[in-house]
Amino acid sequence: MSEKRTVSPTTTTLVAMKNQNKTWQGDGVLLVRSDSRCMELKDMEGNTIIKNTKIYDKSLDWDTLDSYDEVFRLGNKEILIEGVASLEEYESGRIFITNSIPQKENAYDLNGIAPMAMAKVKSKPKDTINNTAKKIKLQRQARHDPNCSEALVMKRPSLGDSIKINGKDVSIIDVVVDPYLAKNLRPHQKDGVSFLYECVLGLKGFNGHGAILADEMGLGKSLQTITLVWTLLKQSPYSNEESVVKKVLICCPATLIKNWQKEFKKWLGDERINVFIVEGNSNLQHFIMNKSYSVLICGYEKLLSLKNVVEKIKFDLIICDEGHRLKNSQIKLASLLNKFECKKRVILSGTPIQNDLNEFYAMVDFVNPGILSTSVSFKKVFDEPIQASRQPKASNEVKRIGEERLKQLMDLTQMFILRRTSAINKEYLPPKTEFVLFIKPNGFQCSLFHRLLDQTNFSHLQSNALAYMSMLKKICNAPSLLQSDDDLKQEFEIAKPRDMQGNKLICLIKLLAYIKSHGNEKVVIVAHSTKTRKTLDVFEKHFKDLNISFLRLDGSTPSAKRQELVDRFNNHSDDWVFLLSAKAGGQGLNLVGASRLVLYDLDWNPSIDLQAMARIWRDGQTRNVFIYRFLITGSIEEKIFQRQLTKLGLSDSLIDEINDTSNQFTKEELKDIFTFHENTKCHILDSIVNSQSKTDESLNELFELDPDLVLDEPANKLDQSTSLSDWDKADPARDSSIINEDIPLQNLCKKNLVSYIFKKNS
Repeated sequence: MSEKRTVSPTTTTLVAMKNQNKTWQGDGVLLVRSDSRCMELKDMEGNTIIKNTKIYDKSLDWDTLDSYDEVFRLGNKEILIEGVASLEEYESGRIFITNSIPQKENAYDLNGIAPMAMAKVKSKPKDTINNTAKKIKLQRQARHDPNCSEALVMKRPSLGDSIKINGKDVSIIDVVVDPYLAKNLRPHQKDGVSFLYECVLGLKGFNGHGAILADEMGLGKSLQTITLVWTLLKQSPYSNEESVVKKVLICCPATLIKNWQKEFKKWLGDERINVFIVEGNSNLQHFIMNKSYSVLICGYEKLLSLKNVVEKIKFDLIICDEGHRLKNSQIKLASLLNKFECKKRVILSGTPIQNDLNEFYAMVDFVNPGILSTSVSFKKVFDEPIQASRQPKASNEVKRIGEERLKQLMDLTQMFILRRTSAINKEYLPPKTEFVLFIKPNGFQCSLFHRLLDQTNFSHLQSNALAYMSMLKKICNAPSLLQSDDDLKQEFEIAKPRDMQGNKLICLIKLLAYIKSHGNEKVVIVAHSTKTRKTLDVFEKHFKDLNISFLRLDGSTPSAKRQELVDRFNNHSDDWVFLLSAKAGGQGLNLVGASRLVLYDLDWNPSIDLQAMARIWRDGQTRNVFIYRFLITGSIEEKIFQRQLTKLGLSDSLIDEINDTSNQFTKEELKDIFTFHENTKCHILDSIVNSQSKTDESLNELFELDPDLVLDEPANKLDQSTSLSDWDKADPARDSSIINEDIPLQNLCKKNLVSYIFKKNS
């Protein structure tokens, strides 16, 4: 790497370094500030070896450092300059991960693709007419016609028609996706299959064979994966092998095992592929000994319990569904999976990595080990500079380097990470309408809010923040959840039974009654469980009293029974309400038997709520879909929703939330969370109006000081980070047009329990 140094206050030099009178220790990076005659030395993991040090060696010619070939002293190190790199290479971090960067398009490492070491690509093979019958027999053809107008043909691993493997000619054969699967793939799914294929075969130009399919929920990750698996099991681009892989491991949460089995049967049937499901007392020896089994589907926990047996199986492809569970490389599960020698690895995850770049590193390092260097190097080169650039008092130089490091990280990882949003589904699915219902608290709820927040010292609230947040959420969901709390015993002694239900629960019961009377639609109700009495328990008690026929799936539901419940609900049973724990069943389940979903309470992490809502708006849905978010006006739930909007206003990359600190709250944020706004119809809008008013006052002052001031943005523009521009907003008592198409909701709003409504159509 040599580049003539331009006139600049700083240059980056590649060096070899050693302690005085010792052997050479390795490479490093020397930052040279010629204007101040200072140097700073870093190793190739980004660690600072010698901080900014002034150089007094008069023999150094600062203008010709790129050609300086003498050893010189820097602190206790002896330095030998080996080349000069550009500032951009240092600021982006690329200088520290050069082994991960592709040299040029189509410069593929064929040794990493084929099963044996290769020599150079040869020209087209000679005419085989005069070859022996034995040689002719070895020339395989494409399994499906690549010239068919509807054919989905995978990328070839070589620009030529043959390559040399161990001195023998091996032909390149077109790999064509099975037409039966290809005809069922939507355009974005075809792109996804091609992307995954190129990644696992090493055709994307990075040093690895792994991929992360991070599509949002409902875009068909399962079908794309099954198409990839079937293609690799039955075909190879090399004439000397029948298939790229022979054994495939699919790991997933226990709730999804049966769903994977159903998906394989749906698309390939029982005759074409044998899938082995690990559940109960399944004997893995059947999978090992029976060559007809090519796919093993196993839950994560079960995989750990079978560790000693599973480690002995040679898998050629590993797929991890809901793979964000591998965000910590130190957990037992990640350690076990990393022990497999299998290079071809795929993670499926509709949930963005949040808050912690180290979690992002763990997932990337699982699918493509070493591509981001070591965890220590990643922390120094990417994590720390990016986080430092987000600090309020960061200097312009720190911000610039952080932005360059983030850009480099995204440029590299987008080569093997594919993420599309659910907006694609608009073309294929029935319309979806989302409502956010701001529900007025009843008098008893208001008194409990004031009792907790007004009579408790803020320092006590701050030191016990999570506990008090949990109590506030329970007041929102149903005050009866706090009935056993000794500190609130006096309040509950005088409360009426209806008061202890809370207005949110009353709204739910009334909405269900209106839906039932309106037609034969089914409803999914999603709630987040608490550690004591669960919200779902409250539903169950009331539904039994009201003779509402329901099914329930939560963390206590046996894995073997979960798919049975889903099938029963979807297949025209009399059970028209499905109670679902967000964290136990919010991922991967298909509940298209319902056309309405109530998100009864909210999570700070918007991805968990989005996962839950995607249970009904997905392939197979035939009805118009209505989704209702319930939240108590003026309460902590408005703060949660506002924070969700802010998060969802960020980018659509896999690391959506790296600029956010999630549940780490400042003192001012906690004060806001622990404030109950009783006299409001919608505090979110109130706060925006107040903020805008203050901004206008400040702008007026500025214009008075400088009448010629020109603003880059309109003065009345709302803060786009709140993402409220996507929503229609109205007080249903004054403007009922916002709910015209939803008769059950119209009836509910007549009860004067809903103070405000947000609405969004998809």
